[in-house]
Amino acid sequence: MLINSTLLDQLHSFTSAQMMRCMAHYNETKSRNIVQKNFEWIELFSKLYYESRAMRARDLDMPEVLEAQQLAWRFIGAGNHDFFVTCVDGRNMPLVMFSKPPHVGGVLRAPAGAVTGFMEGEKPGTVFIDDSSFVVRRVIKLLREKAGDTIYYGLDSHFGCAARYQIHSTEGGYQEDGGVRADIISKLMTARGILQLRREMKEKGEDVTEIIPTFFSFDPNTGGLFAGLELHLDEEEVAKNGYTKDLVKKLLDKGLIIDTLDILKNKKILNILSSKMKAKSADYRNKYSESLIANWKITSDLYQDGKGELFQYIFDKLVYAYGQSGWVIGTFDGIFTHTISERTLKQKAKFLLKNIVTRYSIAGIEDKWPFDSHSEEMVVITDGGYAPFSHINAFAVFSRDLNALLTNTKLTIDLVRSSRKENKIKDPVEKSKLTENDFLSAPVLISNKAILKDIQEESWKALTSLNLNTILGAINWDSNEVLNWRKSDFEEKIISISKNKKIKIELRDAFLFIDGLYELFDRLRIMMKDKYFRQMILHGNIVVLNTLVDNNRMAKYIAHFVI
Repeated sequence: MLINSTLLDQLHSFTSAQMMRCMAHYNETKSRNIVQKNFEWIELFSKLYYESRAMRARDLDMPEVLEAQQLAWRFIGAGNHDFFVTCVDGRNMPLVMFSKPPHVGGVLRAPAGAVTGFMEGEKPGTVFIDDSSFVVRRVIKLLREKAGDTIYYGLDSHFGCAARYQIHSTEGGYQEDGGVRADIISKLMTARGILQLRREMKEKGEDVTEIIPTFFSFDPNTGGLFAGLELHLDEEEVAKNGYTKDLVKKLLDKGLIIDTLDILKNKKILNILSSKMKAKSADYRNKYSESLIANWKITSDLYQDGKGELFQYIFDKLVYAYGQSGWVIGTFDGIFTHTISERTLKQKAKFLLKNIVTRYSIAGIEDKWPFDSHSEEMVVITDGGYAPFSHINAFAVFSRDLNALLTNTKLTIDLVRSSRKENKIKDPVEKSKLTENDFLSAPVLISNKAILKDIQEESWKALTSLNLNTILGAINWDSNEVLNWRKSDFEEKIISISKNKKIKIELRDAFLFIDGLYELFDRLRIMMKDKYFRQMILHGNIVVLNTLVDNNRMAKYIAHFVI
């Protein structure tokens, strides 16, 4: 196994202790036996989870991955940066959408890809910017750090979004597109907020980067990508019915929107692709590094520094769609003045090219897309990851948006439960002791992660030897004083233990470790202050595994937060 014995011991210690705590809430022998069986299963399930992530962490250090990163940076262009927002939907994986290499650009995952912190203003056409929002602070940081460069900030309004459909239904939406049009309107408001934020910073004399919001709609049912839907928001039929299949086809036939799957089925384009690559040659679950470098070599070859035939074909289609939709194509970008620059259209063409290569490499031109069904088996609270994995698929909840943490996590727990009931997912544990009915009610695993970058391996070993189980396992979660702990409380306890045990740890690494522990505690505290999350944890309906991981998401330490 790729996970070491120390981590396995930590896992066993935690699940055993948490099991005993949960059993104490039941008086009947039958219920206590069910809890015991569930936790034995959770331990086996968790091993599968950690093993699959360890395999991917190992992949990230392969030379092919480093080469793919270099090709991606060159492709995006000097001074350009790709960031985008998409849904927590487990089918919306950046790797299978665009062959996204690790640590190139960035992705934010949230239900329906909703960027919290930018909200509709009280007055029409205005935006309220919540400067306490982590997402807003993150955008501010990007604007400062990338000063002098250009950020292309993609906003995804994807088709078949369960979260958006639910929001649309709650709002009483009458369009028949599951909320796609309403979501694009929401994303336009987000774009307005981002531009307003930049303008306000610039007016204060700050040196900030240029940021250009762009729009796309991924279709997780086909693996294809749509561009240009935002151009037709106010057309009568769109306003009345939304982006129905018939309307999308009508716009596509007129060349007023672009669908990468439609491009793929063009005979001329297919000949170009088939001369460069083999259909269905990529296997991102089991052959990550080989698939990644192959796709990036092909993408670079098809781009040819902007001279590639396929790239030019995509660019020309974008020029036609925008031009025929009444937009002015020139040197400036203005979403709300309907102007777009050639350089932005070229970046959009690159975006579409990445999807075309990726889609063809995974499924060719077949209608069947292997990632079209929900198969998420658990929830991960994290800044990001590198799915798809060999096994154990997960919903991703963005860890930094604490205001939406409970709402987003609750939604994903519900979706996992629904998938079990609908038989979309099966028990992955070999020789499991759970029956089919047992599996339906078995705990949902929530992996609460904190990513610690650049901690030395020796420091990890030293930190592990501190043996914090006694302190972390003895936290009184019913104490208001404890639930209001600050980071300094953690620092004091852990530093005193390290001194008593005379363990030498790099000071920087020690503080990073404390930061990570506190990050995990902070999220767990939010759950324990909520009546229903507290109840689910205490009764073993959900199990929260609190893990510190390195930059490659390799699990290094399981914090013994027993409740």
